[in-house]
Amino acid sequence: MTAAFPEPRLLTRHQPPALMVAELLDVTATGGRTRLSNPDGLDALQLAEGCAQSVAVVIGHARREQGADPSNGMLVAMADAVMIRSPLPGEAVEISVEQQHSWSSLRSYRASAVTTDGTQVFSGDS
Repeated sequence: MTAAFPEPRLLTRHQPPALMVAELLDVTATGGRTRLSNPDGLDALQLAEGCAQSVAVVIGHARREQGADPSNGMLVAMADAVMIRSPLPGEAVEISVEQQHSWSSLRSYRASAVTTDGTQVFSGDS
């Protein structure tokens, strides 16, 4: 059974219509999993932004649990990004993020986007 998480708009400074994360699905000690909104299909830049927003939502959840407001995070870079295919319009896309490193206030994450049937469509390090 999955826990009910707050709406993503309550966990990040990103707000609709720019907020791409539709739902926080899972949180671990070093990452989490989200579902993106995908009414029109997603290209590589949108998937990269969806990964960055997923990191922001996961961090925002941890900050909320600590009684703090969402932070003003920023995507500094994305390395080794691989676009396997564009998700079709309406196709469910889940993002998994896992923290790799932490240096003071900077963190690096590995992100992966899959469709609900498990097909990987995008990955990268941010």
